[in-house]
Amino acid sequence: MNLPKKIVMPLARSGYFARGVVYMIVGLLALAATWTASSLGGAKEALTAILAQPFCAALIWIMVVDLLGYTTWRLVQSVFDTDDHG
Repeated sequence: MNLPKKIVMPLARSGYFARGVVYMIVGLLALAATWTASSLGGAKEALTAILAQPFCAALIWIMVVDLLGYTTWRLVQSVFDTDDHG
């Protein structure tokens, strides 16, 4: 069963965009961890300090939504064989 390209292409683009946003957010959190780790005792304290920041909750929710979008795209890809692998 093949889906029309007008359905597949936007879904694919949004899925790959979501993947990129997740990588960017993880990178930002890692960068924040390096800044706070130098002033704190260790990784646990650094993670606690990052989670206390006002932007962190929003970033985590964006990651959740983006991962759901990427998961949806991969499910559509596997069910409908959008790449014509057979």
